[in-house]
Amino acid sequence: MGLLKFLRRGSRDADAAREIASYIAIETDDNIARGMPPQAAHHAAVRKFGNTTRVREEIYWMNTIRPIDTLWQDLRFAVRLLLRDKGFAVAAIVSLALGIGANTAIFQLLDAVRLRTLPGKRGAASGGSPRSAASPRPLLHANTPAKAVCRRRTSSNSG
Repeated sequence: MGLLKFLRRGSRDADAAREIASYIAIETDDNIARGMPPQAAHHAAVRKFGNTTRVREEIYWMNTIRPIDTLWQDLRFAVRLLLRDKGFAVAAIVSLALGIGANTAIFQLLDAVRLRTLPGKRGAASGGSPRSAASPRPLLHANTPAKAVCRRRTSSNSG
């Protein structure tokens, strides 16, 4: 069954309604067999079962992914409102398009002018300045044992 069970809400709700009606009918028949009048037997069966609408809603929510269902309801509502008021829909879509386009243009301008010209770690071969290629101030003090070990390793590897 997989994910299709989340898409077939109508048939699952109809199945739940038939099952609830079947349970109430069986309970009504049992009450009649115990000697109750048919009308009272039906009312007693419904009281014993409880609120049928609430049970159907509980069954629905057990078989639903709630955030997806809520999102789907919101999207349907939004489309319904936009179709009802076409002038507002055009204004909303145009303002969104202009806002997204303006943000994109501003970021591209900022990227070209400022972000790409920032100094960073670039080698001399890639055209970087000598200052950007230089290593930052060392984190280890020159007299620490770790610095001495690093110096010994680099001197033994270099020659």
